[in-house]
Amino acid sequence: NEMAGKIVIISKNAAFMVNAIETNLRKEGFETVQCAPSIASIDKEKEAASMLLIFGGDFVFEAADVFVYLKDLCAEKEIPLCIAGYAKEIDEVGKTIPERFITRTIERPFDMKALTESVKGVAAADEERRKGKHILLVDDDILFLKMMQEWLSMKYNITIVKSGMQAITYIANHKPDLIL
Repeated sequence: NEMAGKIVIISKNAAFMVNAIETNLRKEGFETVQCAPSIASIDKEKEAASMLLIFGGDFVFEAADVFVYLKDLCAEKEIPLCIAGYAKEIDEVGKTIPERFITRTIERPFDMKALTESVKGVAAADEERRKGKHILLVDDDILFLKMMQEWLSMKYNITIVKSGMQAITYIANHKPDLIL
């Protein structure tokens, strides 16, 4: 199972719930790491993070400095941020982190499957966003198409077709950003 990314779960004193969240996310191919709500702990994990998940608790009412740090981190690295917690905890985080930096909120009580699906949705949307533009490759040489697809697919969404007619049919229903 290919790793779907590394999720840094920021929480304090919620071991049972966080362990359950971790178990479910790992089943879906995510790497997870638990992190204390401190700048030092988050700083150690930030490089490989593909998503941040704040799991609410009483700490949210005294962690404004951590949330300022997270807001800056999300702005700089464009890392999706999810918040799971009770409405009052989510509102408290929202006082420091503007809505535009919060990718998704998951209000308690939640069902573990719904939380996992929600996180998977955020990860898929972020991967799509990062992948960027869509290129349609048209050529009758299959080896050339495969080689170009391999080169370009790291950075772009690629569709390949073998003829001008297939390209016209494709364009009737799709809008690529570039046709080569």
